[in-house]
Amino acid sequence: MQGSGLCREPILTCPRAAAAYDTPGARLLETMPLRRVAPSTISYNIAISACEHAANGGLALDILRRLSSTKLRPTTVSVNSAISALQKGSQWQLALDTLWSMPKRKLRADGVSFNAAMAACVTVGQWRLCLHLLRRMLDSELRTDQVSYSTAMSACREVGKWPIVLDLLHAMEAARLPPDTVACNVAIAAVAREGRWIRAKNLLATLEDSGVRMDVASFNAIASGCASWKACLVLMEEMRRRNILPNEITFTTVLSCQERAGSWEGALATVADMRKQGISCADAEDLAIMALAEADQLQLAVALCPRPTQGPGTTALLMACEQHGHDQEERCVLSGLADALPEEVAVLLRKTSAGLLGSAQPSIPTMAITRASSSYRKALRPFCELGGVQVL
Repeated sequence: MQGSGLCREPILTCPRAAAAYDTPGARLLETMPLRRVAPSTISYNIAISACEHAANGGLALDILRRLSSTKLRPTTVSVNSAISALQKGSQWQLALDTLWSMPKRKLRADGVSFNAAMAACVTVGQWRLCLHLLRRMLDSELRTDQVSYSTAMSACREVGKWPIVLDLLHAMEAARLPPDTVACNVAIAAVAREGRWIRAKNLLATLEDSGVRMDVASFNAIASGCASWKACLVLMEEMRRRNILPNEITFTTVLSCQERAGSWEGALATVADMRKQGISCADAEDLAIMALAEADQLQLAVALCPRPTQGPGTTALLMACEQHGHDQEERCVLSGLADALPEEVAVLLRKTSAGLLGSAQPSIPTMAITRASSSYRKALRPFCELGGVQVL
């Protein structure tokens, strides 16, 4: 606008937005008065979107109110971004209030508006509200998509309503919305979580026959419901036959089952398999350490964790060492744990454990572990080949 000496540029216009989400536009804000730059609706939308990325719902609402108080008018995009920011900040009630305020702003909510509000309900277990919003979309003849149904299914899955999840999956098909991989994984996980992993596996086969492409998350969902670690291993083999590589979640699920079953030999083999695939997962290995500690395989547990973490596995190992008087193994764990802690904490640990840490520490990679049982050595060998531990 040449007459006023002002120009409109799509830049951030709220200093508080700059604090929430740093962008080049935010730095430009400080010089706006000197540059005689007037904000536009696009400027406000960018600022609200920045709050969405930063999960700062309160700030997004503040910017939306400022926009409404100007001569500029908010758009559906403005409100949708604010709802998404509230959703990511777990402020579901404000997200719903913002959705219902759209008619007062003379704006019509669209599918994006409702999807964002539904996602806000998922995070707090408001599955009934989520279904209500989906029904409102259908009654208003708004365009629903796979995201709409997947979000409603996720809300029901989180509270164990697996029959409703399956009903929604069938409703997608009736609405001529082909279920995508995400929706199918939600359905499989909902069924598997209730201990019906065989039914979940059958559901996977049915969905594959309908043309849905399954991925590692599909199999992880089934594994989450397996009561037997041997069944989990069978699933892993099937994944590999389909050229689907297990990931950290897969191995963690298997090791969790093995730890609960007390199968320390199986846990060792799983860790070896995981390392052969080039996966490093502290949570998974922590479960293996716990299984070994609970089975009093303390030397092997120490060899498995040359760099102990502060997880429950390390705690179980230290307790077992103290209970059985294995001072040498306890020294190794405490020394490694001290090295992994911040210096000020490590100093306190070394002082507290001076009696243990004062002695020489054995060399873990060359530690010789002796056991008469041939099954012990057989189970140990895959791990030893990777970790450099000698078995006599």
